[in-house]
Amino acid sequence: MKRLKFLYALSFLLIFSLFANANENIDNSHSPLAFKITINSVNLKAQDFFESYMSSDPKEREKAELYLLGVMDATEGQSWCDYKTFKTITLRESVFEGFKKVTKNKLDYRASIIIKEILNQDYPYCGK
Repeated sequence: MKRLKFLYALSFLLIFSLFANANENIDNSHSPLAFKITINSVNLKAQDFFESYMSSDPKEREKAELYLLGVMDATEGQSWCDYKTFKTITLRESVFEGFKKVTKNKLDYRASIIIKEILNQDYPYCGK
């Protein structure tokens, strides 16, 4: 089951990377709609993630949602409980509310660390 889950996540990331690189040759860095999250967004800051998550641009918001899904999949059953116990809409709402409370200092941390902390605080590992 874990192997199958890993293969789904890996194939999803590969497909996502194809679409994420489609606009790499276009210089939109001066545009107010410049995309923050790309396949090269390693060490993505919490501030950048949350801005994308709250973006009015559906494509940018979707990239943030997919990033969140990847973090949730990678940490499920390790740092927080599991999808069998909590619905994804509940988890996303928790992350949204948690990010609204994050201090300015912590917005410079990696987004994945903040997401993991929020999920662990609200839905601790259930040890099943």
